[in-house]
Amino acid sequence: MKHYILSGILITIFMCSAVTGASAAKLITETLFKVPYNIPKADNQPTLQLIKQDYEALEIGKSVVKTPLIIGSRHFTHGLGTHSFSQIRVYSPVPITGFSAWVGVNVSSPGQSGLGSVDFAVSVDGKVLHKTRVLNVGEEPERIELNPGGARILDLLVGDGGDGPAWDHADWADAYITTQEGAKVYLDDMTQGAIPAILSDYPFSFTYGGKSSDELLSTWSKASHSETLDADRTKLVTTWTDESTGLKLTWEALKFSDYPAAEWLLYVENKGTSDTPIISNLQAMDIGMKSPINPHLPPHQWSAIDPHGL
Repeated sequence: MKHYILSGILITIFMCSAVTGASAAKLITETLFKVPYNIPKADNQPTLQLIKQDYEALEIGKSVVKTPLIIGSRHFTHGLGTHSFSQIRVYSPVPITGFSAWVGVNVSSPGQSGLGSVDFAVSVDGKVLHKTRVLNVGEEPERIELNPGGARILDLLVGDGGDGPAWDHADWADAYITTQEGAKVYLDDMTQGAIPAILSDYPFSFTYGGKSSDELLSTWSKASHSETLDADRTKLVTTWTDESTGLKLTWEALKFSDYPAAEWLLYVENKGTSDTPIISNLQAMDIGMKSPINPHLPPHQWSAIDPHGL
């Protein structure tokens, strides 16, 4: 049976550290190579986090200046009041299959005198899914309705319409997400706070047959062995095998006794007699540097090279 190097890259990590030599190398060994990391998972409830807002404070159920949510002639009871420029992050532990909102400039007070123009956008992983035209005060709200494709994090962005921030009282009115389970959750009903990082239990990740490696590897057969190469280097080899499909994953790593560095290479091999399910989204390095890596080891450099060129 043919052997495949699916990831095709060798990962090398160097660390700067307050400690050096064997002590730093020991920290690497005690954290990086002890898998799974069993990192606490993200909160199991939808969360709203204000990333940025240039003026005032984010308001819940009212405009940014604490007046009722009014866009054009329409009044709303649900929604968020913000100001340009702003970025609001929405997190759901369940994949998001829908996002809906009415957006526009809030009619805040008679002194507004026709001032206020903004633009709205919704993005996932830096990719803009929808952006409005420039909306002016007094105009009727514009509807945003889209499918984020199962994303768990959305970014809601407000710009100043290109003419500065004066009176840019922007409303995300009647804004809600719909989850894969069919739940409808208004943004103003969500818990506010820092959205937890979604980290892998291993220093790599992939999707196999529609399931994540974190879900799968704990159920696969596992074997490990080590080999001393010289006084400073030890090779660690760990394999996981899915007995039902014959897929075998090999993580071949080097640890160093006197230097804060690590290297590894991923291999996959079909040991079965038929085609395996699809393997996708393989990340040969997928690490949150604050956890599981010890905070005394900030990243200094990492690199990836084609192992066929070695």
